[in-house]
Amino acid sequence: MRPLFEPTDLDKEKREVDFLIVEGCKPWLMVEAKLSDNTVSPALRYFHERFKPSQGSVQLVRNLEHARTGARADVRVLPASWVLSKM
Repeated sequence: MRPLFEPTDLDKEKREVDFLIVEGCKPWLMVEAKLSDNTVSPALRYFHERFKPSQGSVQLVRNLEHARTGARADVRVLPASWVLSKM
């Protein structure tokens, strides 16, 4: 079985996301963590469009008071404190 990602899959522009949760070798949820940036990370948007995780993508922001949705509802920006309180 081929791994989900090979070293040759690395982005030449050095874009990256912090976490990719997979289920059955398929992208399930992509997570980016930020301290205070409430706009969707260009790298998160790029990889979200490339790999299309089934549960979408989320950017967790430490210094964010209110949740917001990116241009599309499957890319969300959420307060990290809210998400962590649900665990």
